Amino acid sequence: MGNTAKTSLNTNELTSRLLSTLDEGLFFVELSKHLNSEIKADDICSFLIKDEKAIALSHNNRLLKRREELSLESGVLAQVCRSNRPYYSNNTKSDPLFVDGDNRKAIMIIPISVEGVVVGLIQFSAIKSDKEFSREDINFAIRSISELENPIRNLKLYLSAKFLNEALTEQLNSQNTVVPTNLVKVENQFLISAPSIIAKSEVMSELMDLADKVAKSDVSILLEGANGTGKDRLARYIHASSERTKQGFFSINCASMAPRDLEIELFGMEEGNVVTNGIIEKLSAGTVVLRNIHALSIELQARFLNLIKDRNAFRVNGTTSFSSEVRVISTTNQKLSELVEQGLFRQDLYYCLNMMTIVVPALSERVNDIDNLVDEILNSERRSDEHKSLTPGALKLLKEYQWKGNVSELKTVLEQAYILATGIMIDATDLCLEAREVEQEEEQEQDLFEFEEDMTLDELERRFICITLERLKGNKTKTAKALGITVKTLYNKLHSYDMITKEA
Repeated sequence: MGNTAKTSLNTNELTSRLLSTLDEGLFFVELSKHLNSEIKADDICSFLIKDEKAIALSHNNRLLKRREELSLESGVLAQVCRSNRPYYSNNTKSDPLFVDGDNRKAIMIIPISVEGVVVGLIQFSAIKSDKEFSREDINFAIRSISELENPIRNLKLYLSAKFLNEALTEQLNSQNTVVPTNLVKVENQFLISAPSIIAKSEVMSELMDLADKVAKSDVSILLEGANGTGKDRLARYIHASSERTKQGFFSINCASMAPRDLEIELFGMEEGNVVTNGIIEKLSAGTVVLRNIHALSIELQARFLNLIKDRNAFRVNGTTSFSSEVRVISTTNQKLSELVEQGLFRQDLYYCLNMMTIVVPALSERVNDIDNLVDEILNSERRSDEHKSLTPGALKLLKEYQWKGNVSELKTVLEQAYILATGIMIDATDLCLEAREVEQEEEQEQDLFEFEEDMTLDELERRFICITLERLKGNKTKTAKALGITVKTLYNKLHSYDMITKEA
């Protein structure tokens, strides 16, 4: 009975610790320590499973700085991963799954899985000792892992969100880097519908009133604002709300291509008898959006100045001009007027582009829109039975958070939270904000922690805990996570400081 109670207590503490981290490396280090406390192997390695590869995370309870990737096409790791069953061998020399030169005498590999999906492997080896693995070792590992189902499930959900986010980011980067030159006809490729824009806040209501007025005119427009505020979305709205809505629309990133390639893409090219029409010629009376206009080369600045003033342009290497009534909408995350003063942007083009300037507000200036933005991001493209909502605490956290990436960052956080939440309600613990929030506040409050030469270790610890608790507004759960300790440990320490009663 005594041993059972001890194991249960250790498991509870480990569960709390694993639930408090979404760092896969620390997760497997803690899990490896727990399992090896009973198995007692000479050597322990942990692996993360991703894209048919095993990524080495830790060795002997230390995180690896260089994470080697091993193929899972063959070998013992591949067999365990495919079968989702533990494996052990006490004579690797005669085991066909091991290559010559392997210095391990015995080995045991345990799959870490939930709902039939293997998320990682832990490998125990005997190298110098005469340790032999047994069925009892495997049974202990399986029993321990089954008791940790909830933290392993959370890790699986987090990794799914993380891998999805990485894949989407890679795809977006690829799209921004390469713009296709074999564009099809305008009516097939360039027609768009008006996007919905949340405008509950006063600042956004005023902006949308201005956008509606500007849409009815034919002037060039400059949209300024930080990254992720929705400048390209607003440009689409203006085009779709204008009389040009039945004409083509095309948005291109001026910072994503070499100047020569961008010039050919926009204005076309003549090579002997071969004529390639550019986007501007194809759009005719449509709208072209020049994203990151500040990155436009001096040569292209001159081309666009002539286009806007004369409504005529030449293809690259061309001798015959073509006419175009295309409307130009420009976007930038910089102050274009300052670049003009520095001589980095043509003043005459600046005046042509900003016949009307609209400054798109940061998310921190439109907090009242967050409720509606949350609902649209979470549920607009999902069936009604797949809808999820935020708890009041989670919504409050979103409204207090400093969104450096604005709406784009909010969308990423919510998509991750949708995957991490196990029910229809998304709680504050499902939002991956704590690390970034603490990091931001540490930059602002570095001077709060003052070291004194005669301070004891206990005094240092007490002061650091108090500062972290104050920074996180008394939230003990978030404080424990930030400090890397369990909530129970935090309460015990606060009690020892006479900051709370034992019953608290």
